[in-house]
Amino acid sequence: MKTNKKSIIMSKKTILTLALAFVGTFAMAQNQFMTWSHNGGHTPSQYLTVDCNEPFEFHNVGFQTHPVAEGGFGPSTDPNFWPSQNLTLTPAMGASNPMIVTIPTAGTYNFKCGSNPTKQALWGQIMVTGPGCEGATSVEVIESDKFTIYPNPATDVLTIEGLNGAAVVFDVNGKKVMNVMSGTFDISTLSNGTYIVKAESFTTNFIKE
Repeated sequence: MKTNKKSIIMSKKTILTLALAFVGTFAMAQNQFMTWSHNGGHTPSQYLTVDCNEPFEFHNVGFQTHPVAEGGFGPSTDPNFWPSQNLTLTPAMGASNPMIVTIPTAGTYNFKCGSNPTKQALWGQIMVTGPGCEGATSVEVIESDKFTIYPNPATDVLTIEGLNGAAVVFDVNGKKVMNVMSGTFDISTLSNGTYIVKAESFTTNFIKE
């Protein structure tokens, strides 16, 4: 029986194309995301932590249009970021056609819905840190299930259950703001925002309100 060489080549091309398509789809699915819903607010959380230049996604659910505006929980590290991007999440931008955003500079980026600016369920915060940041010393966040941090957000006192030694608190630009000598410590003097706690065996973040 003769083998059709052309068919074999075409089959290999088809397999390769399907494999690349699968890898591309899988890679896209790995982006962190935040879903916007006029009735349900942001899910699965109002907070995301990403690396500098790491893509994350906004998904729209329903028929409302959501302009992304500066503000909400407070000012951003770069208050001009959201206005300069001029981002508007339309009803067509669901999970299969998301709005993809990257932020190059370390910091805390607060936002709200420009159409419903007083609706706190539509306030959100993106904390940007890690390698590849522009113009800042970054601190990589390494979570551990051996430690529990609460309450988070916090106002006066923060507890890190499992922390028995010293730790250092940094702001999102990598500047040291506090030395910690125990698992429970006072953060009342810190300005509102996101901070990073770095110990010998782990690094995590918390929000001061």
